[in-house]
Amino acid sequence: MKNHYLLSYFSLLLLLLVILVLLFSTLNLLWFYIFFELSLAPLVAFIGIFGSRAGAKIQAIYKLYFFTLVFSFPFLLTILRIYKLYFFLDFDFIFYLLKYGISTSEYLFYSFSFFLAFIVKLPLCPFHLWLPEAHVEAPTGGSVLLAGILLKLGAYGLLRFNFAVFNLLETFELFFYAWAFFSFLYAALISFVQEDQKRSIAYSSVAHMSFFLLGLLALNEQGTFGALFLLFSHAFISSALFLLAGSVYDRFKSRIHSYWEGGFVLMPLFSFFSLFFSLANIGFPGCTSFIAELVIVNAYPQIGPEFTVAIAFSAFLSLLYTFHGIYVPSTETVTESIVHYTDLDNLEVFSLFFLFFLTLLLGLFPGFFLQPFLVFK
Repeated sequence: MKNHYLLSYFSLLLLLLVILVLLFSTLNLLWFYIFFELSLAPLVAFIGIFGSRAGAKIQAIYKLYFFTLVFSFPFLLTILRIYKLYFFLDFDFIFYLLKYGISTSEYLFYSFSFFLAFIVKLPLCPFHLWLPEAHVEAPTGGSVLLAGILLKLGAYGLLRFNFAVFNLLETFELFFYAWAFFSFLYAALISFVQEDQKRSIAYSSVAHMSFFLLGLLALNEQGTFGALFLLFSHAFISSALFLLAGSVYDRFKSRIHSYWEGGFVLMPLFSFFSLFFSLANIGFPGCTSFIAELVIVNAYPQIGPEFTVAIAFSAFLSLLYTFHGIYVPSTETVTESIVHYTDLDNLEVFSLFFLFFLTLLLGLFPGFFLQPFLVFK
């Protein structure tokens, strides 16, 4: 990149880092909302400056702002109403207010506004429409930041304000069960039919975030631990998949699966990391996703036949959309258009190796992650 583009790139990274530090540090609800929405600005700049297609990236920015700002508006109204009535916005005060100080109907309204703001950022179907567009038009670094960090802000909000959200989940438990399963099945089916690699990974992210909601719906500590572990697992695996998709795009200038048929034969390092993280994405034993999904399923005290069938069918769909992206490049036929391209370079291997190491380490020894939560609970 030219020097001024390189300076803009790292300036946006530094700005995002500052916003995230302030977001995770504040204990005031209004400042939390400001930083929560301000975290979109660097992502929009990433898409606008470094996006690949002029018209499509503008559409992606419009969708991003429409879904995140419009559906966060009830959250802002709730904050302003609480401040107008009580003149306090500290998290501790909000906890006691929502727990003991208001009527049930008002409590459910406040909880719904909290939940809606966070579930769009997560996201779940049908609030996911901004995510595939943002991933496709963002550069590789923007996609990694979006999958590894920014999607987790919605999950952080659900966990941070669990005193407001969990009662809503418990009250409408069956509705949210159906919503989470529908979101998972829909995202998995749509991911299976995608030819664009980044769009397929984006829909698989929606499917995994639906499984995160299932962990919260267990309404116990084990389900919450599993959901939290799933966030870290998804950050490692999805970021690695987007790095691999970016490396393919840098070489072939295409994200279509059929274009780089036979690529695994020419790129052994790429084929190794692609196969490993694809297996990790479907919850292969020994990887972080397997532990997370196992903990979530085991968090339910009674697993009925309908739940078992739904989980088994979801696992089958995960297998389909993951290996749909592996089959074409793993075939032996090498197309003439890719014979001159090289394998991963040292920087790409260096980046992927750390994600590989963390995915394998926490998959084989999950106690490194779960033990602190068990000690300080």
